[in-house]
Amino acid sequence: MTHAVLISILLVVITTAFGVAFYQASVPSGTLFWDHLTTVVVGAMAFSALGLATTAIVPNADAAPAVVNAIILPLLFLSGIFIPLGPDAPSWMKVVGDVFPVKHFAEAMLGSFYGPPLPFEWSDVLVVAAWGAVGLVLAIRFFSWEPRK
Repeated sequence: MTHAVLISILLVVITTAFGVAFYQASVPSGTLFWDHLTTVVVGAMAFSALGLATTAIVPNADAAPAVVNAIILPLLFLSGIFIPLGPDAPSWMKVVGDVFPVKHFAEAMLGSFYGPPLPFEWSDVLVVAAWGAVGLVLAIRFFSWEPRK
């Protein structure tokens, strides 16, 4: 998990530097900077823990991409990441998106990077952290270096 956090921070720094150098992007400063850094670290830790917990249902290395894609792709769609959920979207889709951490992470990242008018809500970071805690407990209980089958 530490490695994932360090790589996440490094990738954010590289991407931000590229945006500043080639696209004149503005970088958050003051409290938004710290909110953004906190969101990146909490998100990296939480999704790493959830990834480790997922190993409990992955039978072997060959099946890992299929299992992970079967989990993450529907969540990305239901969370409005690929295509924003409009007002006509079924309510169950919005409920599912609100329950899982992907939407909350995306909203915290956007709010902490852009600031107003996009709101930064600590509740989004807390939802991601709660999912990370659940993932950590499951990972501690079920993680194994050896394939299941």
